[in-house]
Amino acid sequence: MATQVIKQVVQGKKTGVDLGIPGNDDFVGTIRHSSGQKTDGGLQLTNHRTEISFRIRIPVVKDGIEGFELVSYKQSVSCSPAGFPYVKHMSAVVAPAFQAWVDEHVLKGYDAQTMPVFDSTIDPDGPAPA
Repeated sequence: MATQVIKQVVQGKKTGVDLGIPGNDDFVGTIRHSSGQKTDGGLQLTNHRTEISFRIRIPVVKDGIEGFELVSYKQSVSCSPAGFPYVKHMSAVVAPAFQAWVDEHVLKGYDAQTMPVFDSTIDPDGPAPA
């Protein structure tokens, strides 16, 4: 599969953007955002929720019959602005574990062997560790 650049293909949506590869309808993505109030620990906070999803259409053959499958990947994040540095850290430590989970057949129902390692000393006023 050749490398292709993903671009923003639809502009002007108030709640997010649509992504894709121009001229290739087999790969599409979206980034959606919403915000609202939430109460956590007795505090009224502004909650920001972002959902990222990608879908790719792949060819499959089953019982000698050719067809296609839509493979979907979704990720969502929900937090107040105070949580942004922590989300960055969580993303950095979960991403490699997720890649290992695919190899460990977690998608088939097997238990994960690789565990993410979180740094409990994150400074919320500074950058999240890589």
